[in-house]
Amino acid sequence: MTVRNVGIGRRPRASRRAALITFALCVGVSGCEICNDDSSDPGSTPTQKAATDSFLGADDFAGDYIAKSGETTMGGSAIYEGRIVVSNQLRSQVEAVLPSDLQLAANTSTTPDVHPVMLIFGHQTKTGWVLPGGFEPPVGDDYSELILMIPFVQRLGRQKLHNYMVRIYLNDHWALVVGNWWYGLQKIDAGFAETPNSFEVFDGLGAQLFGLTITSSGNWIASDDAQMNLANYQDLLTIIDMPVLGTLSWTPADQHVCTYFDWQVAAAEVRPIATRHKYAKAFAAGLDNWVGTEFSSVLDGAFEVRGLKWMLRMPPAGCSY
Repeated sequence: MTVRNVGIGRRPRASRRAALITFALCVGVSGCEICNDDSSDPGSTPTQKAATDSFLGADDFAGDYIAKSGETTMGGSAIYEGRIVVSNQLRSQVEAVLPSDLQLAANTSTTPDVHPVMLIFGHQTKTGWVLPGGFEPPVGDDYSELILMIPFVQRLGRQKLHNYMVRIYLNDHWALVVGNWWYGLQKIDAGFAETPNSFEVFDGLGAQLFGLTITSSGNWIASDDAQMNLANYQDLLTIIDMPVLGTLSWTPADQHVCTYFDWQVAAAEVRPIATRHKYAKAFAAGLDNWVGTEFSSVLDGAFEVRGLKWMLRMPPAGCSY
């Protein structure tokens, strides 16, 4: 196995406050228990077929959303190389993860008993700040991360749609601090091991948290062409356009805060992929029933991207949508 970027948490460099260095913590990776799983083995856990393998988009849920407006003039930026995977899970499983003041939007499709879950994983490169006046000074090192996000989430009793942030695992100290303090993005240090067809996440003791395999991939095409020719890619970008709902742990007031993942895809390339994945441990409260089941990406619901400019906006005041 080719191991890439195995480490826990980058720490500040004494000579430059805003710069980062890598603090490497070796994890004993002798093979990917989850990624090497063969679901055809009678003793293995079967792939979940909840009720549908179909992609569920914004037209399948009740409610609308407040789209971002104007340009991002304050926040962070990076060039992203990674994958975006959508899987469908039983609605009851997904509901168990939400705080009591949030709800899943009503599923108006022909398969109302399922809800999509989104995984975004890969590498944030060429990281920088975004400052007024068009300045984008560099921040520090590249880093790896895994994002677990639930789309089509509403404040209880309200209609505006959000992407609820469940967890981000990453190996960059300052991105963790800023992401949790300002954005409430639920970030935790982790280690990573990767090959061209697998991606694994480990905790600080080397225990596996997550494993994914890419089972097929297509040809690279320009993102503009993909929006017209790749099924569900434009619908995926519409979901990403929705405000991201984070949770602040340090304030006794309203703990939710909104930001936007401002994806600029004009110079990006994309290709379709298919994946299988398992959760080895619960990432957060309510995820226990996810552990051990193998999930597959929905049909035409997983993509690999490169050269995508990812800008993260500073949170607007409050989140009363």
